[in-house]
Amino acid sequence: MDGPPVDFRLLHFTTNRVPPHARMDYWREMLSRKLLRMSVDPLCDTPYEADASLRILPGLRIGSGSVGPSINRRARQMVTADNDDFVLIVNGEGTVNASQRGRDLTLEAGDAYLMSCAEPGFYNRLAKGKMLCVRFPAAAVAPLAPNLYDQVAYKISHQNETLQLLMSYARLFDSQPLESPELRRRVVSHTHDLVALLLNPTRENVEIANDGGLRAGRMAAIKGFISQHLNRHELSVGEVARAGGLSARQVQRLFESEGTTFSEYVLGRRLVLVYRALTNLRSRHRGVGDIVFDAGFGDLSYFNRAFRRRFGVSPSEVRSREGMPRSTIVGH
Repeated sequence: MDGPPVDFRLLHFTTNRVPPHARMDYWREMLSRKLLRMSVDPLCDTPYEADASLRILPGLRIGSGSVGPSINRRARQMVTADNDDFVLIVNGEGTVNASQRGRDLTLEAGDAYLMSCAEPGFYNRLAKGKMLCVRFPAAAVAPLAPNLYDQVAYKISHQNETLQLLMSYARLFDSQPLESPELRRRVVSHTHDLVALLLNPTRENVEIANDGGLRAGRMAAIKGFISQHLNRHELSVGEVARAGGLSARQVQRLFESEGTTFSEYVLGRRLVLVYRALTNLRSRHRGVGDIVFDAGFGDLSYFNRAFRRRFGVSPSEVRSREGMPRSTIVGH
């Protein structure tokens, strides 16, 4: 398989850029070179459609996206040319049928299963839908999950909390550059922790994950919930905690571990949301007050003070393009 790009950027592949007659060959080649050697055959006569992103890191590959209805097989010759990695395959929507080691299973939306790269097998998508694939070396997880090889081709329910946290964590870095070597190392380590906990939920693995992957996964889920409800004035730490199955104090401690608080994080996200709207030409017709309230602020005076404290300029100065350069905005 191809190695990671020099800058470890997120890779994007879409069949929409390829002539219809060449789409299937393009997708087979990209899938085999970047993530998993597969023989892919379409299940319908219309031009094949796939749109996916891939992050390649040392010891980890995370691919996600939407793929068309297809039969995906790994024959003996493909397995022989591969290694002993494993792939956690998560079905985002619709139905997926899979088989390995003579075990047949059906995945509904949100369900997952573990595939061994060292053995033949297949999975079939019956209709176009989203999927998430996490590929990792056996040696990275086996010490914490000695039952790794026994977990192949068993369904993992969409109701599994660790699976939900792993998915949230994987999505967190869809748009992040991951330029820091330390950040890349942590992403890989945390993902391995979560996979090990998913496959072997022992007390020891919970303790290990609490220091890394589990905490990171919970934080990713919390931030995802906040992003979806940022425009609600009444968004509170209690509501976020209930949505994540945690106590308010647990949520507060998670933010404290990042050197901030729940309130500071929400404020920062809302301020950046307003700033981006003010500099977006498509929002020029909207009043500043409307933008502010739609971002979740309930007090215009408080917003103005917080905005100037954060960016050093007023909202009107930003809108008139007399404000600060965009490079000074800190992403959240």
